[in-house]
Amino acid sequence: MNSQAQVVTNRDVAMDAAMHAILSAVSTGAWPLGMRFIKALDAFDALLGFRRSALVHIAPGCTPVLVGHARDATLESAFAKDVCRVQSILSRSGENGVIRSALSAGDDIVLNDVNTDLRYIAGDAHSSSEACLVVDMPNDASLAFNVECRHRNAFNTEEVDFLKSLADLFAMALFRDHPDPSDQPAMLTRQYLTLS
Repeated sequence: MNSQAQVVTNRDVAMDAAMHAILSAVSTGAWPLGMRFIKALDAFDALLGFRRSALVHIAPGCTPVLVGHARDATLESAFAKDVCRVQSILSRSGENGVIRSALSAGDDIVLNDVNTDLRYIAGDAHSSSEACLVVDMPNDASLAFNVECRHRNAFNTEEVDFLKSLADLFAMALFRDHPDPSDQPAMLTRQYLTLS
């Protein structure tokens, strides 16, 4: 088997493992949904080499709310600080950033070089690519699945399709556990504040 075929095979295995880990983590369980999202995003980042993966929910007339964020093996205090910083950026009305822009447009944004787009707000000096996939939910709510990578050109068509299918899984889990969209932002924000 040549090295190109081996790389594809290894990536396919990693994608299958990530899908299984996410399905397992977001299934109904004893942990609150926010904690299950953290576990799923941690596994996703570790298996596929992405970083700072996040889930952001928005209901009509509300501010976007961070409902899931990978820890990237950071200390709990650093994780809580990053979560608060991301939520602060999402709450500011003058700054769009990639996530707010994607949610506002209701469309996916893929930046294979973050330095070429003015919407990018640096969360990590080492990120070179970012993809934000938006899923429409019932009652005019939306969920954004945002992923960063240290490498440029990290997101080809196959990767984006895969990420979109994972975003759909996260949206289904969120809606299953919290079908009332006005309840989701407040409840999941409180879960995050208890992590600090």
